[in-house]
Amino acid sequence: MKFTEVKPHLNIAPFVDAYWELKNCDNFTVLDKVIPDGCIDLIINLGEEYLIESENCSLKSEKAYLGGAITEVKENKIRPNTHLLGVRFKPAGFSHFYAFSSLHETTNHCVELDQHMVPDLKSLSGNFSNAFDRFYANRFIQPKHFMLPVVNSVQKLKGQVSVNDLAEINCTTVRQLERTFKYYTGLTPKEYIGIVRFKFARELIASSYPERTLLDIALECGYYDHAHLGNEIKKYTNLSPSQL
Repeated sequence: MKFTEVKPHLNIAPFVDAYWELKNCDNFTVLDKVIPDGCIDLIINLGEEYLIESENCSLKSEKAYLGGAITEVKENKIRPNTHLLGVRFKPAGFSHFYAFSSLHETTNHCVELDQHMVPDLKSLSGNFSNAFDRFYANRFIQPKHFMLPVVNSVQKLKGQVSVNDLAEINCTTVRQLERTFKYYTGLTPKEYIGIVRFKFARELIASSYPERTLLDIALECGYYDHAHLGNEIKKYTNLSPSQL
């Protein structure tokens, strides 16, 4: 199996994390684990029909889909002849290119998209990153919300912020924040805060464990104790902290 990521053009980068390609040219199936990151993905299937068992759905050949944000780890089987292209949108980035209904409707599952919402498939047969760059350069719209600063503030604080404080920082009410956040990211503010805090803890474990204890890391990341950290990592990865 081969997985490739390409960063978008600088003008697209504030809204898109990466373009990616997944191919399995081997004659055996590979188990793939998808960990929550707060992003949503536009997925184009260029290979055979692809079954996503964790979501009880299939991606038909030469069709496009929107994979919503996920709230827990997903494990999928990458079968031979799988060929997927994707665009990973940063939280709230999707609405800078598409007028879409609430993304909360897509959370933890995929929905099929109209073909006009993606580049012509022939243009993707060569340098797919350039094709995506050209396509999105011509689709940019200015949405009526200001969610990117909210998302960025959660990241800057490494997920160590309450929903009440997040609303106050961004001069809005908790009710308005929750409604807008779910609509444009597919997640509640609490869910996204949890994902960002987990990502920070995961990075600390990778860089400083076992030199630092898991309790020290847990407390720095805002968890109550070692057990709290372990439960969150289990939720997002199906692993214990020491297995990361």
